[in-house]
Amino acid sequence: MVAVLLAVGYFVVALVLHAVWCRAAQRPSTVVKFVAAGGLVGLVLLGHLLATEGPTHRTLAGLLVFALASELYIFSFTLIISSVSAIWLRRLYRGSIETDALAEAYSPSWMVETRLSRLVENGFLARDGDGYRLTEKGRGLIGTFGRLRAIFKHERRAHELR
Repeated sequence: MVAVLLAVGYFVVALVLHAVWCRAAQRPSTVVKFVAAGGLVGLVLLGHLLATEGPTHRTLAGLLVFALASELYIFSFTLIISSVSAIWLRRLYRGSIETDALAEAYSPSWMVETRLSRLVENGFLARDGDGYRLTEKGRGLIGTFGRLRAIFKHERRAHELR
């Protein structure tokens, strides 16, 4: 039980570090900031658990609780960042807006532009005249997707081969 409580406490520390870092600097992305802060805190947790519990099932349980909480947190904020419903709710929280203006502001083209902007901000795409080109970082990510697809035996769909 102590290992699980330690994991929860260390997770709260990771959340606080993430929140401070997000307010202090715009770069890198929010996900990278949490992976870095959470990874560092997770390593400290591992050391603490090994020192107090040794290499036991309790240590493993604490690490798994920390990892699960971290994954749930990342999933939650990435879902909210890209959710049109969440964006609308946040916008309406600030005050009422005409239905037409809301629909126009969050049109399919706006959603595509927002995603493209995020890919550029995170270094996966670069502007190239009127279009975009894949960066080395983007190529690396595509390579990682390919390796994961092979590991998990996912077949490529016909439209992906073009």
